[in-house]
Amino acid sequence: MRTSFAVVLMAAALALGLGAPAQAKSFDLMFDRASARSGQVVTARGSFLVWPGLSRALPGIVVYLIPTRLGHADYNTGWSALPPPGSRGTHLLGRMREQRHHLFLRFTMPRVSPGNYTTATWCPVRSCGEGSRFSAAALWGAPWAGRPGDVIRVTR
Repeated sequence: MRTSFAVVLMAAALALGLGAPAQAKSFDLMFDRASARSGQVVTARGSFLVWPGLSRALPGIVVYLIPTRLGHADYNTGWSALPPPGSRGTHLLGRMREQRHHLFLRFTMPRVSPGNYTTATWCPVRSCGEGSRFSAAALWGAPWAGRPGDVIRVTR
């Protein structure tokens, strides 16, 4: 009895631990470079295949550039709470497109303060249904890895 309870408890903890980061991330956009300066062209691509439902919703999904320090972490759920899209510290990049069945966004790095940034997507109710929200590709406070990924370092 004790062994089965421990197995169930461990499985539940593992499911919660693996499930939270997947929900907390947005559309998994990865930058093509580790760092950029204002005015440079940057590309961000999604790693997963675009399914037909998402393809129909793409015109309504808006992408922003946000500092990784923006928002606050809810350590109980693993979510990062962000301010509303368009508020101070968020920089509109545009709308994602589909290229070869993957998410794609090419943009010119806006004039922002040096630091670490990630993408955040706003998917309104009319495009994404009840699961709509403003969510970041990297968790709050995510470090810069020094290689292309979901956090880009903006330099002068």
